[in-house]
Amino acid sequence: MMASKVLIQKRLASAAAAHSTGLSSAVETKVSKLPNGLTVASVEANGPVSSLVLAYRAGSRYQQPDEAGLVHHLRNNVGKDSANYFGVKLLWQIGSVGGNVVATHGKDVLAVQTNVLRDNSAIAVSILGELAKPALKPWDVLDANTTLASDLQYQQPFEQVVDLVQRAAYRNGSLATPVNAQPHELGKVTFKQLEAFSNSRLVSGEAVLLGVNVEHSDLLGYAQAQTAVGEGRGKEAAPSPYIGGDIRVAGPSSLAHVVIAGEGAGLKDVKAVAVQKVLAALVGQTSEVKFSASAGSGVVGAAVQKAANQRPVGISAVDVNHAETGLAGVYIVVEGQYAEPTVRAAFDGLKQVSSGVDGAVLEAAKSNAKVNALLSLDNTADLAFESAAEALAHGGVTSPLELAEEIGKVSAEDVKKAAERIVKKPSVAAFGRVNQVPFVDQL
Repeated sequence: MMASKVLIQKRLASAAAAHSTGLSSAVETKVSKLPNGLTVASVEANGPVSSLVLAYRAGSRYQQPDEAGLVHHLRNNVGKDSANYFGVKLLWQIGSVGGNVVATHGKDVLAVQTNVLRDNSAIAVSILGELAKPALKPWDVLDANTTLASDLQYQQPFEQVVDLVQRAAYRNGSLATPVNAQPHELGKVTFKQLEAFSNSRLVSGEAVLLGVNVEHSDLLGYAQAQTAVGEGRGKEAAPSPYIGGDIRVAGPSSLAHVVIAGEGAGLKDVKAVAVQKVLAALVGQTSEVKFSASAGSGVVGAAVQKAANQRPVGISAVDVNHAETGLAGVYIVVEGQYAEPTVRAAFDGLKQVSSGVDGAVLEAAKSNAKVNALLSLDNTADLAFESAAEALAHGGVTSPLELAEEIGKVSAEDVKKAAERIVKKPSVAAFGRVNQVPFVDQL
């Protein structure tokens, strides 16, 4: 799985069955903007399951320095009472039509998502608006605080090291703000802070209502009639330029989890995103075969596998896109005592890509990237979230078919320049057994 797919943190508010749809030959995207600033977007692939998202520009980058962990606290209040209904009633109603609810937050976005059979989408979207704006009653906030520690306990090393590399890459910028609350911050956010943040960020001018496999007119009708999301517009996020650097945290593991990354593409630049998808395919991704000992395919994957000399090692591309910037690189998992030669091999592989690749290798990577783009239609939940994030970034939505077309236009020079940005100014983050991981100036 690509890194970009698992960077978000999730809390299940209700469970139900929802399965992915098949690839459709025709995909239509539509975007409308209401006078109150609310963006309404749809991706119609004619599938039987609708994925609906109400997302806000309210990720951790919008927190103030004295609000550390606030968005994590806010996310865990989804499923509680709204201003108009009891939370348990909302969850029961969404469950009664076979839906589930997932609250998601990242650096840029806070979102509430539901997946239901297409015939029930009209009911689900009306409930979604209430769930996405919790009333934040003091007793509900206290109750939600008890779930925060569990979130940290279930964090995977991968999630931690990706958060670390962004702290190294963006330093004191807004994108360096951790996604989750830190242990010393749990329960320290007051309901008044949550209420103030909600009133300033969970507003129509900072929101998008997006549906996959749903009629655009149905979404528009609800958006025009809804009253749950108040009108308003929040402040722009503070700039967060890429700087680069090192960070490492020792953890309770014999494994070293390492990310080498450089500045990547922002969602506002669709062509650059397509280039980064091809670069990710060239870097490599873990084998799709369960329990495979292979380090995966790709130029960098092959270099790492050779250096590992049949020792266990895992590798995957890092492909992260924020609104105006991103990260591209490689994620490695290896026994701590073998970290140095493995990390050096990965960086040498990136250098090889930055020197240029031959046509056959590039075409294979482009084909791989196209397949990955088209297969996103088979997971409407992820597609809905990623499309909502894109709509918030630049007001438009790129369908998987359109992204595949952009990938087809990527040249060898485009990929070379993208790889050069990594090797010229890399960031390195490590978690676990880190004593053998080289620093940036040693690569």
